[in-house]
Amino acid sequence: MSFDLKIKENQELLKHCKSVNAYNTGASRAYYCAFHILKNYLIINNFDYIDFLNRINKTTEHLYSHGTIGRAVYELLTKQNKKQFINNLNVLDNLYRKRRKADYE
Repeated sequence: MSFDLKIKENQELLKHCKSVNAYNTGASRAYYCAFHILKNYLIINNFDYIDFLNRINKTTEHLYSHGTIGRAVYELLTKQNKKQFINNLNVLDNLYRKRRKADYE
């Protein structure tokens, strides 16, 4: 399944979750929607994730892990001189915390 389809599917699920007050499921889908958008952004911009993991001494991490994707996007935005978007990465952190709370608490 392509990223575009995953993103679209998650967006549709988000609308449904909102309409039936399924906020825990919605939190999870919102996070994964953002996650796939960022992963796709890195891929279409030819970001070298293996090199990135080597440089940050995280060679045992999986590509596009939850723990490193925000940092990778931060690095790419900085390299592209798109620093005005960096504050938006706080949304990913907030969604990740909400997803973990929804899934595990």
